[in-house]
Amino acid sequence: MTKDVKVEDDLVKDQPNNEKEADKEADAKDIGIEDHTEDVEITIESLEEELNRLKNSELLLYTLDRQLLSEGLSLILVLPITSMIFMLASWVYAGPSPEWWLNNIEPTAGIDFSTLMISLACVVNVGLLIVTALHRMRSRVTQKVFAHQVNMSRFQSKPVDVLHGYDILDKKINELMNRHAIGIVLISFALIAEIVVIFSGPESTLGGRGILVSASLVV
Repeated sequence: MTKDVKVEDDLVKDQPNNEKEADKEADAKDIGIEDHTEDVEITIESLEEELNRLKNSELLLYTLDRQLLSEGLSLILVLPITSMIFMLASWVYAGPSPEWWLNNIEPTAGIDFSTLMISLACVVNVGLLIVTALHRMRSRVTQKVFAHQVNMSRFQSKPVDVLHGYDILDKKINELMNRHAIGIVLISFALIAEIVVIFSGPESTLGGRGILVSASLVV
């Protein structure tokens, strides 16, 4: 009996210790959860700050794009047409210059009419390259805004990437970026062809082929 009483006393003494240890473990878990919540809040705040910065950039680029490129002046359409006109003029007058140019301007300027036309086409295509790069930059910022909003929805336990149509939208955005990249590459090759024409001469065989290659790339 005495031994049983001692065992019970020991058990009673150990219970407060066990309760204290359990409380400590619970407190540790609560602290861990709180720390995790703080980390999530910090991440969301950083995403929101980055998203606001990207939206401001997107608004500026969109306004510029709408006024000068896609709408308004529509440089993304006007510049290729202007470049084609200059290249056509260079190809037509690849032989002797027009009489009015040959008699009045060429002796002073020291450049034939065809070379001047392909040079102007080269300048216009440089502007077209800048315009296309700017248009792609605006699309790239829009893509980043979209990606940040998707990430924020994940942290807020409202993922949008599992919704129907998300994959199609993401694919369309990637295809648009790829088309812009291909356009920049083609315009760059057109510029290289035009530089070859300028140095070889529009009247030469290489120059004539260069004009055709540049025109096909711009179109």
